[in-house]
Amino acid sequence: MQVIDLTVPLNTYTPVYEDSDGIRDPAYSVEIWTTIAGQGYNVHRLEMGTHTGTHLDAPAHFHAGARTVDQILPDELVGSAVLIDVRSLAQVNAAVIRPYSGLLLDGGVPLFLAPQSGVLLCEDAVAAVISLQPRVILYTGQFVDERDKFHHNRAWLGADIPLVTDLHYHAAARVRDGDLLIVAPLALEGMDGAPCRVFAMNFGANP
Repeated sequence: MQVIDLTVPLNTYTPVYEDSDGIRDPAYSVEIWTTIAGQGYNVHRLEMGTHTGTHLDAPAHFHAGARTVDQILPDELVGSAVLIDVRSLAQVNAAVIRPYSGLLLDGGVPLFLAPQSGVLLCEDAVAAVISLQPRVILYTGQFVDERDKFHHNRAWLGADIPLVTDLHYHAAARVRDGDLLIVAPLALEGMDGAPCRVFAMNFGANP
């Protein structure tokens, strides 16, 4: 069995979201709280946002009254990978999604590989994914919305589909169709999102 860790390490260099108006997520920071020399054990104090590093977006991230992290069931966050590699495309439309419909309708979990520089995500592709009702959506790289900023986030979360983003780009490219994806967010009650650990488990002989 091969286990691939798709999680971006958290440290002071971990980038956080910042929009064009200068509004940004809290930066990751850590400080020594106790030490073995002083108190007999090590403890550190952490500060970060709910969407720092590899993280899960709960529907409440964009929709008031929608589900929070703790209301997402564990079995929604485990499933067989359906790899959708769009890194070489100029745009992603519904025709790109169509060949994966059967696997997604059978309960497969879409893992989009998008280019780090971004790819245009057409509105009909956003709707096509919603029509297949995946339990969760994972993607690495960047999507540029055809309609307006955050359209795919609002639409997918509005359809009650959690999102997992900011995966480790190169590690995600090693995932193969059928690998078991496991998403483990921090169990933060009432929160709009949570940092998480993401693994892909392969039981075959993939390199």
